Amino acid sequence: MPTTTSVLSVLGVKTGTGVAISSLSGGAATTATLTALGGGSVAAGGLGMLGGLVVVTGGAALIGAAGLLSVALLTRMDGKDYVNLGIAGTVGVLTS
Repeated sequence: MPTTTSVLSVLGVKTGTGVAISSLSGGAATTATLTALGGGSVAAGGLGMLGGLVVVTGGAALIGAAGLLSVALLTRMDGKDYVNLGIAGTVGVLTS
């Protein structure tokens, strides 16, 4: 990431607040670089840091985010949803 930050600094890229990336360091520089690679902040219509992570990791961040979202949605499902997806064979409580 330092190389990317250096390139953006040489090009004079600024953050959404108008601060030059070249004047930033540490976590602030990383955040600004990822946001710039993501096309700008979400508030400004870009994809933000997640978009930058997708660019840097070649999509692995997007796959991870999709996996996290699917787990979150799965926890909100009920028995009928499982049957509709073919995950469960019946709805109800099994007793022995």
